[in-house]
Amino acid sequence: MLMFRLPGYVIREQIYGSSKVKVYRGYTINNGIPVIIKVLKKSKSNSAKMASFFHEYEITRSLNSIEGIVRPEKIEQTNSVIALIARDLGAISLKKYMQNRKIDLSEFLTIAVQLSETLGMLHSRGIIHGDLKPGNVVIETGNKKVYIIDFSSAVSIYSPNYEAAFFNSDKTYEYMAPELTGLLNIGADFRSDLYSLGVMLYELITGVMPFKAETREEWINVHISQIAKPPHEIVTTVPRTVSDMIMKLLAKSPDERYQSAGGLLYDLKKCRNQLANTGEIHSFRIGLGDVSGYFISPKKLVGRETEKRFLADALARVTGGKSETILVIGDPGIGKTMLVDKSLRHAVGEKGFFISGKFDQLKSNIPYAPFASAFGELIRQLMTKSEKELNEWKKAIQYALGRRGAVIAQVIPELEWVIGKQQPVDELPPNEAQNRFLMVFRDFVKVFARANHPLVIFIDDLQWADYSSLKLFKYLSQEANLRNTLFIGALRDNELNEDHPLKEFLDRINTGELNRKCSILNLKPLQNKDFSEILSGCLHVADRSLNILSDALFRITGGNPLFLGQLLNHIFEKRLVYFDQHELKLDIDAINALRLGDDVLELLVQKLDRLPEETRKILKVAACIGNRFDLYSVSKVCLKDEDEALSCLMPAIIERLIVSRRELYDFENNTDESYEFEFLHDRVQQAVYSSVPEHEKKEKHLEIGRIFLKQADNIEDNVMFIMDQFNRSIELINDEEEREKLAGYNLIAGRRAKLTAAYSSALQYFRAGRALLGENSWETNYKLSYELHLELAQTEYLSVNIENAEKLFDLVIDKARTDTERANVYGLKVILYASVGKYTEAIHTGIHSLRKLGVRIPVNPTKFDYLKELLVYKFFMLGRKIETLEHLPEMTKPEKIKTADLLSRLSSVTMSTIPDLYSFVILKTGNHALRHGNSEMTCVGYAGYGITEGCVLGNYRNGEKYARISLNLVEKYGKSSSKCIVYFVVGSLICHWTQPSEIGLMYLKKAVQAGMEAGDLLIIGYSHCLLLENRYIMGVKLPEIMNEIRKKREVAERIKHENLSVNVEIYENIVNALMGLNDEHVSELAPQLDNEYLAECVKKDKSSLATWHIRKMQLYYLSGDYRNALAEAEAIRRLMGAIFGFLLESEYIFYYAISITAVFNELSPEERKYYRKILRRNYGKLRKWAESCPENFEDWYLIVSAEITRINNKREKSMHLYEKAIQSARKNRHINNEAIANELTAKFYLSLNLKKIARTYMNDACNCYRLWGAYAKIMMLKDKYPELTEDVVVFGEFKADDRAVPEGIRNIERETGESSDSDNNSAEINYIDKIVENIYSESDINQLLVKFIDAAIRTIGATKGYFILEINGELYIESGKDNNRGKTVAESTPLEEYPDISKTVVRYVARTLETVVLNCEKLPGIFAVDTYIAESNPKSIACIPVLFQGIALGVMYFENNFIAGVFDQKRIERLKVLSSQVACVKKFQSYLKKDYGKNNDCIVEMLTEREMEVLRLIAEGMSNKEIAKRMLITINTVKTYIKNIYEKLGVNRRVQVVSKAKELNLLK
Repeated sequence: MLMFRLPGYVIREQIYGSSKVKVYRGYTINNGIPVIIKVLKKSKSNSAKMASFFHEYEITRSLNSIEGIVRPEKIEQTNSVIALIARDLGAISLKKYMQNRKIDLSEFLTIAVQLSETLGMLHSRGIIHGDLKPGNVVIETGNKKVYIIDFSSAVSIYSPNYEAAFFNSDKTYEYMAPELTGLLNIGADFRSDLYSLGVMLYELITGVMPFKAETREEWINVHISQIAKPPHEIVTTVPRTVSDMIMKLLAKSPDERYQSAGGLLYDLKKCRNQLANTGEIHSFRIGLGDVSGYFISPKKLVGRETEKRFLADALARVTGGKSETILVIGDPGIGKTMLVDKSLRHAVGEKGFFISGKFDQLKSNIPYAPFASAFGELIRQLMTKSEKELNEWKKAIQYALGRRGAVIAQVIPELEWVIGKQQPVDELPPNEAQNRFLMVFRDFVKVFARANHPLVIFIDDLQWADYSSLKLFKYLSQEANLRNTLFIGALRDNELNEDHPLKEFLDRINTGELNRKCSILNLKPLQNKDFSEILSGCLHVADRSLNILSDALFRITGGNPLFLGQLLNHIFEKRLVYFDQHELKLDIDAINALRLGDDVLELLVQKLDRLPEETRKILKVAACIGNRFDLYSVSKVCLKDEDEALSCLMPAIIERLIVSRRELYDFENNTDESYEFEFLHDRVQQAVYSSVPEHEKKEKHLEIGRIFLKQADNIEDNVMFIMDQFNRSIELINDEEEREKLAGYNLIAGRRAKLTAAYSSALQYFRAGRALLGENSWETNYKLSYELHLELAQTEYLSVNIENAEKLFDLVIDKARTDTERANVYGLKVILYASVGKYTEAIHTGIHSLRKLGVRIPVNPTKFDYLKELLVYKFFMLGRKIETLEHLPEMTKPEKIKTADLLSRLSSVTMSTIPDLYSFVILKTGNHALRHGNSEMTCVGYAGYGITEGCVLGNYRNGEKYARISLNLVEKYGKSSSKCIVYFVVGSLICHWTQPSEIGLMYLKKAVQAGMEAGDLLIIGYSHCLLLENRYIMGVKLPEIMNEIRKKREVAERIKHENLSVNVEIYENIVNALMGLNDEHVSELAPQLDNEYLAECVKKDKSSLATWHIRKMQLYYLSGDYRNALAEAEAIRRLMGAIFGFLLESEYIFYYAISITAVFNELSPEERKYYRKILRRNYGKLRKWAESCPENFEDWYLIVSAEITRINNKREKSMHLYEKAIQSARKNRHINNEAIANELTAKFYLSLNLKKIARTYMNDACNCYRLWGAYAKIMMLKDKYPELTEDVVVFGEFKADDRAVPEGIRNIERETGESSDSDNNSAEINYIDKIVENIYSESDINQLLVKFIDAAIRTIGATKGYFILEINGELYIESGKDNNRGKTVAESTPLEEYPDISKTVVRYVARTLETVVLNCEKLPGIFAVDTYIAESNPKSIACIPVLFQGIALGVMYFENNFIAGVFDQKRIERLKVLSSQVACVKKFQSYLKKDYGKNNDCIVEMLTEREMEVLRLIAEGMSNKEIAKRMLITINTVKTYIKNIYEKLGVNRRVQVVSKAKELNLLK
């Protein structure tokens, strides 16, 4: 029973059916004409098939003159179905016809000639069938007339993305050309149809397929790597010439096939004539009549070789670790986008990421749109990964972003597909919000840019960039200190006005002012000779007429590639250029007479004018949406359903004015998404948009806005775009209710932009929102009016419209209904003033607003003010335990909460500007909490209590308790801006008095993380200062400190933190001095800190100045210049306020004390009296600190105690105390203090003339200094005490005692690292797993190796391959297979004795461990003289090193003798996955390690020092080349060393030598 009725037709029978498409026979009711009806049920799930129906109809519409096809002549639609109507010839499919039938030679030629003729006609019209097979050919059984049918996979070569259509369409793998597998770097064209025809003709004449396979992977492999048995060997009656013709069609390389259907037809007709005249076919040279006579749209980059090399060189540098920026500048259509895409997208491939985004002139108010698009696509790529890979990316992203994920998700909503829904982030002051956004985006980018895994970010049309996006582009490319990242921007500089922010950026590039590498690449028009090359490639001819045509087109287009492409299509469609029997014909007079204007715009306008009216209408709507648009939206605006809208758009698609973002076929599995299109070029959109009258534009924008608003599930996801549409048509909106609603949405859009620090965009939304408010909005909707005006005032201020902002602030204060709301305005002004550096105004505004709330804050607090607040604090704490503060009731009154908020903001402003006021404010903040309860701001006040109790009053345990309360509260409320302050205060000023210094480092690192979340660069910088300083004080090894200095310098440059920069300079100087890196004697190093630059830098900041003096004091002490050390100590006394409470203060006290004791016996009586008081005071401090936290201070205290007993002549007590000091320093891992304690002990015993004991301690001191890294100090001791240090070696390898930091502490100290690289593409893993399963089951090692190489050959698409191992320094082929010759190597064969392999390639890879991939048609440099390659003529060679447990053991070598360039990166990576899995087979591992166990009991001859060095480098996985480079010797010398090592250890492979060396404890 039939399922449907089609008006005007009678349905007779169903002849084919699938889940989606059904085919019927029937006839027309009017005249009874037999027809074939191909039917598809309408539904959204069938949208891809619907598109293919329209596509098939449109692509064949102009082919009615070709007799050898059956095309749809009509397209019919009902409410439920869409149908293609074609004539019914009564024919059957060739597939059915061939079944159980033997085709003789005459019939074969009849069918082949017809197919070739028809195919030639199709190709001459620019149509590639794409799915040629017996099922798509029908034959009339009587007259043997054949027809080609089913054009659903056909494409036009005029389509700019026609190749992508091949790779995305349904494929019949049995008949598919190798280049259509998508695995080769070879373009698809007409010759792909000829390969499919070859498979058909092979099957037709032999009755069998040329290849045998079952799965998709197997079919792909045979098409790429197997050669069919010639037909005359299958059926002996097939003439050799016909067999050769079919084999030519089946050539793997398109260049070796027939180049045209006409060339094949020429040979087929010659065969037919010979058969008809003589009864047989004689041998003749085939292909003589083969000339390509088709037009192929230009798709190759021509005339840009210099520019391509420029980009390729930049990519190479970036892959190696650099970061660069390139701005590509040129006129519209000059080829900027194509140059970047063609040069880099494939070059990056799977070894990195190439992402791109583009600014849209109509969406320039949407901040970061191109970045959102680019990274959105990257996230979509991640979503295609395996579960394992996706989880690894998820972890890497989460690790990088932490709690800041929502910041990125606001811009790239797709991110939440990977890391899940993100919690909202804290609202921050403007500067901090901007800092946070930039830093988190930087960290996000770093996830994808890694060593040897570059990230290329291409941003197009920068001339339309909004201010915020441009700021992000500049920051990432110039200031973020990224690595492995290439930024490319394309722009038209002729469209930049003088005020455009890019102008200043370009000027700075031209003058060389930018720190990071930044280049400009100017694209000029192509030359006439380039046009000749393009035309030669398009037309495949080379005669005089081509030069005439080239001259004419060059004159018309001025060398513009886009103009040329459009013009070529135009003159071919107009038949001004065409082929006649492969001969090029042109109407040069008509071409010269064309009047198309100065650029491509006029030609595009002409194309647009030729479109149907309905198509132009829908394009106008699309142009108002933007460069990209979706079918659903335009259909709704145009009041059509999607099918009707798609039908209307088809003419524009056929004319290549718009293109699908994904091929129409690609929507088969994306049924929830609407089709998405984009204009071919923004000039097309410009032409359409400019044709719309202004009033009509406003109407369309309004309607688009309403449609998008209505269909939005979550308005916030697309609110900016929607409001942009409404804001272009505000004057057309008259309904007050709608205007008020839109004002609210503009508030949302502005806040969304503001959250990502896009203040210029936010300003436009807030202004539009205010314009939509009614005159009485303060009365009718007070809340909306208050919030909108307040947001507008802030953004006006941030946009430097100060006068407007102040007026708006005054208006809001005037209209505000409560003191709390007014205080809120003042609070915002405090933040804004501070954000632009107006600290005085910020402080006065904050004090004024607090006074309005009844809180008095003096501008310059006196001691009496402090005392009063301290008494208030003591009063409120009478009878209370500190622990109870955490459980105070929540602050509830709005004015008290606002007071706490203002106090907190005032403390933030004063912390770095007026420290005295800051101390008063945080004490006031704590007292406010004691009176009114806790809030998210009070934790700062309690931290202030901790400072007061600990640093000021010396009650360190109470200080620790307050710190704990503050930490608990800050964790409870979770506000990042408070967290960074509290963590910093606890880590820098409180916890080291009672807890190990490592805990302080933990809080400082937390302060950095919270600071990044809060965008507080000040706290971040100060925290990094102390992370460096405190680790140095703790005695971390100086090489580690030097590495830390490098990291901190990068941070300082990135965040522009002056104090951190100065600290880095100070510590770099001190470490260089102590390590002896400046080749100076230690006694001469202290003055180096007096260099003019450093002395000038430290003057700007008291804490830096104090640090500088302390480091000088330390150097003077260590060099034995104790008087100068005391002078520096005296200079520091007036700067104590700058270091009060920090760990640095206690180090100063320590060095001050031991400097006094060092010279005490030399002092005058008056000096002794003066310094004894200081010594006593310092000793008392150290004792108190040691009692409070022995882990940090006990060794200092004991050293000073020992020194004091020494100067008091209490020898026995001194001995005891020195030893205790040494043990304490060792226990607490303070290697620097242990060194000093040992040195002082040695000097003590030397003063007693106990030289042997002194020598022991002096040797220990030198060993400790060495472990610390203070080599210059050791040299000084050797010079001063030669009799005690004669056995001391300054440099060398030494085994230290175990001072390993416990695991928990290591976790605290671990720096943020890069996440590991993701695994290879999981789509290949299942296929490889099946191969490996077969190998795992093999017990015989020889068969295992044969199976492995066979699997590897299939995996990489080779015709032969070899597995080669290094044994005793020589290379042996352990297994191999040559599929062409049916030859297998199963026994070990010396490489030098095997003829069928490129020995130069194998040797090179074995020595360098570099992968070599050769396209032998373009043979590079060092292999050009390889005689094997020259004589054997392989098309492709790949050779990769084989590693086992990170150690080189040999190579794998492959060839493909049929296709050039077959071994792409994807196949190489696939092979590496296979080899890594096979390496896990225990039988394989045992084989690699065999043969050395028998020597375990023999006495191993001692290795020389150089042999040991070679052994260590082998264990690191280095190649011979790398070892030679490291050791400054030749590769042959390396081989000699390796041979000696093998002989001495009784092994013959690298894997074995490493295993044996570890067994003998030669390697750890």
